[in-house]
Amino acid sequence: MEEALEMASDLIGTMLVDEMTWPKPTALEDIQVTGTDIKTIVSLDMEDYRRRTSKTVRKNVSIPEYLVKMGKDQHINFSEVLTQALEDKLIN
Repeated sequence: MEEALEMASDLIGTMLVDEMTWPKPTALEDIQVTGTDIKTIVSLDMEDYRRRTSKTVRKNVSIPEYLVKMGKDQHINFSEVLTQALEDKLIN
């Protein structure tokens, strides 16, 4: 059963990964089952799913030279900072 839930979660994630709005979940009481079928809730954290399944893409960006120097002096990971800033702006 655990493997089936993981597979269902992965399938839902695959279907919705490129979407920014998702369909409203169906209420459990609205789902009809027959015979030996069962109904259950499949949970999925889309932000976590995106992080786990997304590949990184190299982007060339232009930033002021003084920020590059300050960042290097403080051992800043520019890719990490840009990723966090984009997530804050686009997701949060």
